[in-house]
Amino acid sequence: MLLVIPAVFGTACVLVPDSSGMGTHRQLGLPPCTFLNVTGLVCPQCGLTTSFALLVRGRIGEALWANPAGPVLAVMLAAVWPWLLVSVVSRRWYLSSDPAGILLKLVIGWFLLTLAQWVPRIL
Repeated sequence: MLLVIPAVFGTACVLVPDSSGMGTHRQLGLPPCTFLNVTGLVCPQCGLTTSFALLVRGRIGEALWANPAGPVLAVMLAAVWPWLLVSVVSRRWYLSSDPAGILLKLVIGWFLLTLAQWVPRIL
C-alpha cells in the first residue's frame, strides 16, 4: 500500500481527464464500463478515474461532478499514507492495535459513500 497510493496519484497526473466526466480509465487500456453498456446507467465507480485526474490538477468542482466519491477517496488515501509510512519505519502499527479494523471501517465507509452518491446519479 505504501507504494500503491503514490502510484495511484502518479497515474492520475499522467492521465488526461475525459471531457465527458468519465472514460479516462480507457487510457489505461481498460474496457468501457460493462454496467453502463448493459443497463444504460452509470455504475457507482463511473467517473472515478476522471475524478482523480481532475483532482490532481486542482479542478475540485469538476472532480466532484465526475464522481463525488473520488475526492473523498483521495483524502482518505492521502491521510492513510503517512500512517503507513510511520508504521513501516517504526516496524509497528502506529497509534493502533487494530489496523485491519481501522482499514475495514474506512473501506466500508467509502463503500457506503459511493453507494450514497450513486443513487442520485441514476435517478
